[in-house]
Amino acid sequence: MTHMTRIHSFVTTALAVFLLAPAAHAAQDIDQSLQTGPRPDVEISNVAGSVKVTAWDQQVVKVTGRIDNDKDRFEMEGDASRVVIKVRRESGHYKDDDGTRLDILVPAGASLEVNTVSADVSIDGVKGAQRLESVSGNIVSTVFDEQLDLRTISGDATITGSGGKARVFAESTSGDLRARGLASEAEANSVSGDLVLELGTVPHGRFKSVSGDIDATLGLAPEGRLDVQSISGDVEMTFKEPVNAEFDVESHSGDIDNCFGPKSERKSKYAPGTELRFTEGDGSGRVRIDTLSGDIDFCKR
Repeated sequence: MTHMTRIHSFVTTALAVFLLAPAAHAAQDIDQSLQTGPRPDVEISNVAGSVKVTAWDQQVVKVTGRIDNDKDRFEMEGDASRVVIKVRRESGHYKDDDGTRLDILVPAGASLEVNTVSADVSIDGVKGAQRLESVSGNIVSTVFDEQLDLRTISGDATITGSGGKARVFAESTSGDLRARGLASEAEANSVSGDLVLELGTVPHGRFKSVSGDIDATLGLAPEGRLDVQSISGDVEMTFKEPVNAEFDVESHSGDIDNCFGPKSERKSKYAPGTELRFTEGDGSGRVRIDTLSGDIDFCKR
């Protein structure tokens, strides 16, 4: 075989292999459905991309979407009471990879458990309990009467209440946490992020931040309880009238500014810090606000 013949043979073989080989990042479309009951438990996990869950009036879980490469595997299985939806990813580096987009329709009464990494989560209209966890992704959810447990790391979270009885427990690390319209028991904790809360009348609230500010507007139910703590962050509270509670307010190394009740006093003439204790209205509720390295500002309207 001559030198030119060998070159021609090599080029022909290489071209054939190139044409027959699948694209490294070939996209895949998703379109699957599963018949369920009215209140199925739906478990969803995704690594990279997005998860959007919307309630509808059919007893069917329907998934559409798109996988951005040929390495991820979509799996869906279940029965009338439980559905599991997963995207499995092989280890490796995925350059210019948008991940997997999942658009999921579920019965309105479904309960959700969602776990994502590098994927945003959006929940709309789902009336069952929700357990949502995300790393390096944002979460947006609406809640009704069932409990919400939410945890984010390196992502923001936004919770909207419908005025229902949903109990909410939310934690955020390296991200802001926002909630509005909640009217039941609420607990929110943030590390290296702010808490911004616009709530209804709550019977019990517990809010804590480390290296972040707390800005909350709420009403306190009769005999309600409120505990607010901040380390290295300011606290600003606006109480909706009427306000009926005993107040115990203390800033270990900051100022207290209030538009009702007596003025705060220095804890010691030799050390920083101010404190304030008084009763507003009939005093049936309890409010405790405490900061370390942060100012406190509270008022009512």
